[in-house]
Order: sequence, then structure tokens, then C-alpha cells
Amino acid sequence: MKQLFFLLFFLNLVYFFWWFTAGENKMTANQVAPLYKDSQLEELKPVSKNELVHMVSSQALSDEQIEKRDVDSLGACFLLGDFEDENEAKVLSNGLKGLVKDVLVVPMEPYEEYWVISPSEGDWNQSLLKVEQLKEKGVKDLWLVPSGPYKGVISLGLFATQNSTEKRVKELAEKQVKTDVISREKYRYGVKLVTEGDVKPIQNYLNSTRPDELNRLRKIAC
Repeated sequence: MKQLFFLLFFLNLVYFFWWFTAGENKMTANQVAPLYKDSQLEELKPVSKNELVHMVSSQALSDEQIEKRDVDSLGACFLLGDFEDENEAKVLSNGLKGLVKDVLVVPMEPYEEYWVISPSEGDWNQSLLKVEQLKEKGVKDLWLVPSGPYKGVISLGLFATQNSTEKRVKELAEKQVKTDVISREKYRYGVKLVTEGDVKPIQNYLNSTRPDELNRLRKIAC
């Protein structure tokens, strides 16, 4: 009886190891199975150095072609005018919108101006009286600001340079007139036009509406 028991145990043990080994081999075979069919593989052929250079050069653009492509995509750009008033530049830009690819109002280089004034004392009647006193002293070039943040200030001149400003202040000082100088940074404005390269529509528009601006049209980099 014991012999039969050991025989069955031995057979079961052999069967277990056979099953385990067969399953492991099957998993390994599944893992290394190719994901493609040999018949579908593309044959790779070696390419010589000369052939490679020819392929690259035939697909590459020359410097001249790149520059021409960039110019064609950007068009040509022009700058129009030199306006002190931004609103004036905007009015002109609105009239040109349908003639160009794009139009922008752009600030030019800032500049400084100098305003010579007789300051206000906060009383309008006092400002009126001061105007009469200045006229009695021989000051004729003046203007009383009627409204706004500078209401009551007496303007005695607006100048673009310090030399002109100092000359005016000295002239008034000789007449016993006390003054202040307000320095203000301001901008002038231009209209930038991005075109397809043809400037004639712009010239025709300016010629019929604002011929004085024709000589202010100049080409710039985009």
C-alpha cells in the first residue's frame, strides 16, 4: 500500500514539473514572437555620401530663395507722416485701411517741450487782473488758459529748446515778470503701412485727399 502511495506521489510530482516547464516555454515563445511579417519588411539599401549630399541640396532653399520668400510673405512697409496729434494720425490710418494689408499708428521718438507760464493763484479774478498787469509791463504775447487742469495759468510761450526758453525767461525777468517753466515730454506719431509691395494705391489716395503728405511717405524695414 505504501509503495502504491509513493508511486502516485512520484507521478504527480513529475507531471507538475512537466506542466510548469511547458507553460514557461510557451510564455517565452509568445514574448519573442515577431511583431511583423518578413514579407512586409522594406529592404534597406546603403546610400553613398555623394547621393546623400545631392538629396539634401536638392531639397534645401538657397539664401536668395529664403530672402525672397520672407519678403513676399511680409510685403513692403512704409511710414507716413509726422503728426503732433495722435487723432490726426488715426483719421488718416482709417482712410487707408482698405488699401493695404495692415495699418498701425505708431509713436515716433519722444521730444521735450518747455512751457513758460505765470502760475495761477487759484482765483480766476486774480488771473484776469494779472493779465492786465502784464500788458501794462509790455508783455503782449500771452494767453489765459480758460479751463482744464491749468485754468487760470497765463501762458507766456511754448518752446522746443532750452536756449529759446532761457531767452524768453530772461526777457520777462527784465520786465519784472516772475515765471515758471514746465517741461513736458511729448510724442509725434506716424502711420505704418504694411503693403503687398505696390505703393500706387497709397499715392493715389494721398494725391486726392492729402497731397501735402506725399513727400512724407518713406519706405522702412518691416
